[in-house]
Amino acid sequence: SWWPPAPGWWLAALLLIGVLLWSCWTVRAKRQNALYRREALQNLRRIRNSFDEPQQLASAIDEVAAILRRTAKTAFPADHWEALPTPKMLPALNSCCKTPAFDISLVGELQAFLYRNTSTGKHQLAEDFTCAAERWIKHHRRDAGHRGRESC
Repeated sequence: SWWPPAPGWWLAALLLIGVLLWSCWTVRAKRQNALYRREALQNLRRIRNSFDEPQQLASAIDEVAAILRRTAKTAFPADHWEALPTPKMLPALNSCCKTPAFDISLVGELQAFLYRNTSTGKHQLAEDFTCAAERWIKHHRRDAGHRGRESC
């Protein structure tokens, strides 16, 4: 008779149920941990749609910087990203990635835009900054051994 199964089958069934439960829990935890990334990327897509209006470019660049600050604060709650000015924050954010998302020329262009309010190349600057922010949000590592501003 096939019922009741042998004790080995009961053990295999319990082991299979345990593995399935553990897998579901792990997938759910990873999705929950990546929720801040998905929300930040969604906000960046919303901002990118406002690039068609030239008067909105300055506020769009400010919003991208604010999204980066919120994302960094969520990923690294012990650090004080909100206290850093944007040109100093970007190299610090680079320390959380294997490959830097923000190159030196972009940081220089942002500094010129933010502090001198130059109007040349605003659209390209906004696009470059948004692409770099998207790259950082997708690829930063929470376990990169980042220790805050002191290590930057």
